[in-house]
Amino acid sequence: MAFPALQSLQAAGRLCALGVPENNVEIKEFCSMLSKQAGIPLFIMNQKIFSDQITEMINISGADTVFTMTFPWKISAEILDLYPGKFYNFHYGLLPEMRGGDPVFETIRSRAVQSGITVHVIDRYIDRGAVILKKQFRLLQI
Repeated sequence: MAFPALQSLQAAGRLCALGVPENNVEIKEFCSMLSKQAGIPLFIMNQKIFSDQITEMINISGADTVFTMTFPWKISAEILDLYPGKFYNFHYGLLPEMRGGDPVFETIRSRAVQSGITVHVIDRYIDRGAVILKKQFRLLQI
């Protein structure tokens, strides 16, 4: 889902920077190519210094909004306070029901009949920020 979303943002002229965790090889390759095509900076995020990298990315790009998709690390309260209302997460499950790091697995494990994607504000607590958008779909039962 991230690839089409990034391509759509880029086509609309709304993509101003990319940040990718250093250990995510598939995403890193795609984003490297997109960064070169779009002429926008690519930040390869390191867990130990990613807070500084986020600040640098926002300052260089002038981004009004930061979207995360499967981002593996918690954004610090200091960064969230420094840039209030900028951070949103695409969560691959329904909130608040499927909080946590692996909502797809939990949805399957619980034999849920519905799943979906939720966009929410990132705040100090994991998957507890205000829900901005929730799209539900029915799961096939096998």
